[in-house]
Amino acid sequence: MTASDDLLRRIEQEPSLATALAWPGDFDVERRDPIEELTLPTRSPLHPIAGCGAGGTYYLCGEAGAEERPVLYADSEGQATLIGAD
Repeated sequence: MTASDDLLRRIEQEPSLATALAWPGDFDVERRDPIEELTLPTRSPLHPIAGCGAGGTYYLCGEAGAEERPVLYADSEGQATLIGAD
C-alpha cells in the first residue's frame, strides 16, 4: 500500500477529515461517480477518489499500488488538469 492509498483511507475513515475537505475545500469523498468515463492517451487507469459540487471528479491515475499516482481533476465541461504529481 502506498502513502496516497493510506492517506485516502484515513480521509474515508475519519469523518472530521472528510468534512474539513468537503467544506470549504469542495473535495467530497462521498461523490465518486464521474459524469462520464474518461480515458487517458496512455491508457493508464483512472480511479475516482472524490467529487466537487460543480460536478467535477478527482482521480488517482495509474495502477493501484504504483509508487507514483498523479492526481487529475476533470470538470463537468470536459476540461482536465493535473493538480498533483503524487
